[in-house]
Amino acid sequence: MSDTESLREKLEAVRCQLDSWRKTRISRQNVPEPFWKAAVELARIGGINPVAAVLGLNYYRLKRRVEANQSAVTESKAVSFVELQVTTGDAMAQRMRELHRSIQRLRPPPPKTGTICRVSAPADPAL
Repeated sequence: MSDTESLREKLEAVRCQLDSWRKTRISRQNVPEPFWKAAVELARIGGINPVAAVLGLNYYRLKRRVEANQSAVTESKAVSFVELQVTTGDAMAQRMRELHRSIQRLRPPPPKTGTICRVSAPADPAL
């Protein structure tokens, strides 16, 4: 069974339960929380608009609940403590010396004094 078929089956099951609740509810009663939770889970998989349309829920209310649920998940996974390692002055100086040596190795050696360098003539005789 594909994910799409599974989503359709779950969506259909929630829709049937919601329809039967609507038939027996007292006038203007709020949608029960378990239906909203199921709708939020389905909206995360199938999208807010399709789920709201099939279940007959208000798009903006469902969107608000999905966003609130995502921020709650993000906050629960947030790091509460981060350890920073502070280097002492000696360690920093050692790293700077290593960096300086690395840069020196990358540079070409300076020309020796008294060495004649060959200079090529420009390709364009007008220059």
